[in-house]
Amino acid sequence: MVGGNAFEATVNCTINTGSGAIWAGGGGAAGEQSICTTIAPSTINANARNGGSAAQGFGLSFGGDAGTVTVENYGLVDTGLDGKPGSKLSPGTQGASSGGEWGESGTNNNASLGGLSGYAIVSNGNTVTVTSGDNQINIKGRRI
Repeated sequence: MVGGNAFEATVNCTINTGSGAIWAGGGGAAGEQSICTTIAPSTINANARNGGSAAQGFGLSFGGDAGTVTVENYGLVDTGLDGKPGSKLSPGTQGASSGGEWGESGTNNNASLGGLSGYAIVSNGNTVTVTSGDNQINIKGRRI
């Protein structure tokens, strides 16, 4: 999932963030791909993986649902873990996978991409001038 936006301009404006912050929400971590493999003619492994964890943002966000593998003719069922929730204090983390912190993208997992951060500043075609605090400490997230 993509993080939330922090500021959207509706008119031309000048921003001074020298002693403030404009932080977009982080992006969620990618979930892991569940797999089922045949090792020998009669050996089947079901390996469900975990849902992606949620990012840091202004509200509570829930992690992704766990993966499930079911092999009907063999009675195999395996379920991974739900992704961990994120909040204002921290992103959800599960193992090496983590939702993004303020203005950061979530962790990628194998071929799955983590969610992008939200936009710190959305100009909507207006002129947005930052006079102070135009750095990665005061403004976190993408800009458009």
